[in-house]
Amino acid sequence: MAPSTPLLTVRGSEGLYMVNGPPHFTESTVFPRESGKNCKVCIFSKDGTLFAWGNGEKVNIISVTNKGLLHSFDLLKAVCLEFSPKNTVLATWQPYTTSKDGTAGIPNLQLYDVKTGTCLKSFIQKKMQNWCPSWSEDETLCARNVNNEVHFFENNNFIGSRVSASGSFLDTIANKLHLQKINDFVLSPGPQPYKVAVYVPGSKGAPSFVRLYQYPNFAGPHAALANKSFFKADKV
Repeated sequence: MAPSTPLLTVRGSEGLYMVNGPPHFTESTVFPRESGKNCKVCIFSKDGTLFAWGNGEKVNIISVTNKGLLHSFDLLKAVCLEFSPKNTVLATWQPYTTSKDGTAGIPNLQLYDVKTGTCLKSFIQKKMQNWCPSWSEDETLCARNVNNEVHFFENNNFIGSRVSASGSFLDTIANKLHLQKINDFVLSPGPQPYKVAVYVPGSKGAPSFVRLYQYPNFAGPHAALANKSFFKADKV
C-alpha cells in the first residue's frame, strides 16, 4: 500500500532527502538524509511503496510503508535504476568498461530479485540508450534488444538448467525476434495477447520502418500484423 501523503525526493547540493507533500512539506522520516554530492540516481517504484537510490558506494532499497532497509548492493558506479512493473525486479546499470589489455569487460547490467536480494542475471549492456529491459505489465514477458534481435524471457526466468562448456548456466531465452539493424522496440500495454513493435532505421535511401507482431508469432514472411514505412523517423 502506498503512503497516504505524497512523498517528494529532492537531490541537490545538500544531498538526497525526502519531503512530505502538501499541505506541510516537512522533511520525511521515511528516508534518512544522505548528505554529500555522490547520490547520482534515485527512483520510486510505480506504486510508491519502494524507493531505491545509489550513493556512489551502494545501491539501497527501502520500504516506504515500513520505513526499513530491504537490501543493499555494492554498486559503486550505478547511474541508472528501474523497478519492474510489479516490483519483482530492480534493474541497475553501470557504465561499461573494458580492461587495459582490450579484453571484454564484466557484465554491467544487473537484475536483482527485490524479495530475496539475489542477482537473477547479469548482462553486458554497452550503451546507456535503451539500457533497461522492458516488461509487460503482468511481468509475464521481459524483453531486451541484443545485436539485431529482441530476446524474450518469460516469468522472470533468466537462467536455465543447461550448462555451457565453461560450466556456467545458459540463458533461458523463450523467443527471439530477428531483424537486421533493429534500433528500438516497444511492448504493448495491457493484458495478453501481447504485441511488440520494432523500429529499423533507414539506410542508403531506403526508408525506416516499424513492424508490429503478436507474441510469439515471429516466423515466416507474413508473421507481421502490420508494416509502416517512414522517411523521417527517430524511434518507436
